[in-house]
Amino acid sequence: VAALTVVLIVAALQMVHIDEVDTVASEPTPALAFDLLGERAVAGAVVLGAAAFLMIGAFDALWDVVHEDLGTPTWMANLGITLFGIPLILLGPFGGRLAQRVGPYSVAGVGLFLAAMFMAIYGQLPTGTWIFAVAMVHAITDGFTFSASGVAVSMAVADERQAGAQGLVGAAQALVGGIAAIVIGAVYDGFGRGTAYTVAAAGMAVLVMIGLALSAPLWRHRDGPGTPRPRLATGVGT
Repeated sequence: VAALTVVLIVAALQMVHIDEVDTVASEPTPALAFDLLGERAVAGAVVLGAAAFLMIGAFDALWDVVHEDLGTPTWMANLGITLFGIPLILLGPFGGRLAQRVGPYSVAGVGLFLAAMFMAIYGQLPTGTWIFAVAMVHAITDGFTFSASGVAVSMAVADERQAGAQGLVGAAQALVGGIAAIVIGAVYDGFGRGTAYTVAAAGMAVLVMIGLALSAPLWRHRDGPGTPRPRLATGVGT
């Protein structure tokens, strides 16, 4: 299930088109990309991306066991996790363009706060059928906003740093997603469904607030003809 979700997300992100802007590197490219975290635009996007995968790690860790404990029909549980990924693919390109037009930090922030709200709601719903229904709405909102953190990173770094920046985001997402799956699973075993989903939602909210605080000057930054990118020490922007 986790592998399927990751594959669907990667496919959605690959469909997002980011307009290329010619840049000239002012400094040699470092072998590692950790220096990019010194830039608020990149650090904020990385934290927002990590918040998204905290959700994925918790969601995947809880989905099967929650539905089993609630007595949800197996076909419904399997169908739900499959359908959840479809909007990420179908709506990903629209979400990417929305992030470019409105501003990726704003779109990511709104989308992740909504996602945290949905995660908290899952812990309070009485049946698996209700969880299935709410998850379908959640999937649609994620489809429009999930790619925004990747768009933010692409807009924030020079072309020659794109690979390193995306790798940095991916590493942060994988790390946070894995930790979330372990921690939230343990919370579920010890304290139950309501607490597990609430802890996941709270963790997401904290990361989103940190990410938005780091990127506060860029909340409304957009990418388009004549729009400069954020200026970074790596030679980005004009």
